[in-house]
Amino acid sequence: MKKFIIIAIVLIIAALGYYFFVYGKNGDDNPFEIDQITAEAFKGDLVVSIHSNGRVTPVQTVEIKSKASGEIIELAVDVGDYVNKGDLICRLDTTTVMNSYLQAKADLNVAQVTVKKRQREFERQKTLFEKDLLSEQELDNTELLLEQAKASLVRAEAAFSIAEEQLQDTEIRSPISGIVLQKQVEEGQIISSGVSTVTGGTLIMQIAEMDSVYVVAEVDETDIGQVETGQRVKVNADAYPDMNFEGRVQKIAPMATVEQNVTVFEVTTQIDNSEGFLKAGMNSSIEIITAEAYGAVLVPNDAIKDPEAVGYTGEIAQGEQKIGGEEGQKRPSREEMRERMKNMTPEEIAEFRKRRQEQMEAMADKKVVMVKREGEFVPQLVTVGKSNLDYTQVISGISIGDTVDATPVSLMMQQRAEMRERFERRSGSMGGLRKSE
Repeated sequence: MKKFIIIAIVLIIAALGYYFFVYGKNGDDNPFEIDQITAEAFKGDLVVSIHSNGRVTPVQTVEIKSKASGEIIELAVDVGDYVNKGDLICRLDTTTVMNSYLQAKADLNVAQVTVKKRQREFERQKTLFEKDLLSEQELDNTELLLEQAKASLVRAEAAFSIAEEQLQDTEIRSPISGIVLQKQVEEGQIISSGVSTVTGGTLIMQIAEMDSVYVVAEVDETDIGQVETGQRVKVNADAYPDMNFEGRVQKIAPMATVEQNVTVFEVTTQIDNSEGFLKAGMNSSIEIITAEAYGAVLVPNDAIKDPEAVGYTGEIAQGEQKIGGEEGQKRPSREEMRERMKNMTPEEIAEFRKRRQEQMEAMADKKVVMVKREGEFVPQLVTVGKSNLDYTQVISGISIGDTVDATPVSLMMQQRAEMRERFERRSGSMGGLRKSE
């Protein structure tokens, strides 16, 4: 008996000596301890956004053409000039058009005088007819001459109106307020009408409305589900890296396009450009704000864990009913649920699956955070909101200042595997020591 006690003491001393020899030299106080990353829940602003690149395009671009044909004798604006609606752009030679105008005006004057003369004759003839001094046929002839004069007056008025319009068409004016983007003609050049030729006439210049502009970006199909019209947008032009421009999502393309084997959707945003910095064709980076939360409780994303990933089996309330069991009960394991389902009728199984679906929907925003309570980390069910690449909003479950475990799940699993390997290695070493004794 005494010999057995001595052998046991020797084995314990040898084991302790081996332990401190192996781990004491490395300064590893606890070889089974997992490295833990902690963080504090804090109050902050959360912005969720999608980034892309885009190009500035005008909201409205108008091609200026002339209704009249002729030689350009004056160009009033140049590329880059700002014009108001109605401003003169260019003037054509009016020699031929002016002659037609003067002739039409003279014909109109003659027609007006003729009508007045025929009207007086008809009134005089009518008086004579009423006194039986004139035959009915003579009165009818006079009335016919009056109607013919009136018809000639209508034709003269129409001809004069056309001639007047043609004269006005020799002055081309801007239909919108905007910037002259391109000029295609020069003084002395003869242009063709845009309404009387098959080619559509000569393009004089392009004018674009630039008080607000479009920035058209391509958004990956994996992100397009987060984009909605009306969302706030921030734009940074390559030409002005220190300036930010703001606007809203205006339009989302209904059909995707494929660019270099990547499926994208065209998103059009409208940006305020009242100061005129943005130019047509500028490249820019665009940030679409898909969600915002101000003054929210925030924790690192690694602090948010799925209940199943961390083996959480606590109560999860859904109204007055506890998911997975009766009031106050723990959620049963999968093996227990399978055993229960074996004894269920088809109707009960259908009801169970319906309840399970409702429970899954109720759990959509439920996660687990390991929060420090009385010196120990305990699982806490939380309701999460918005999240970006770094942080997640916690709506309920923890408070500002709470210490949470922000160790990534992948790192935890890796450390556990390493710990298990160390444990097995030590156990094997201890077994070999006993065997040698």
